Amino acid sequence: MVKNIKRYRRELEKEGNPLAEKDDKGDFLYMDVVPMTYILPGDYTIFVEEFRRKPDEMWIMKPTARAQGKGIFLVNKLT
Repeated sequence: MVKNIKRYRRELEKEGNPLAEKDDKGDFLYMDVVPMTYILPGDYTIFVEEFRRKPDEMWIMKPTARAQGKGIFLVNKLT
């Protein structure tokens, strides 16, 4: 689902659609229905950059192939 929403956002941006409008920080004004999402290990470098840019935020880590909240944990430090 996340991949499809990201693809949809890119298409809206290419078309110049007002739904793809962003604020001063670069966050979507209208399409902010999904939090920033990274699929690790492939997106690890991008995740670390974003993590360092927003050091006071809490991150949610969800393992693949799990359900009912099993294995989910919070991260606020990279170690």
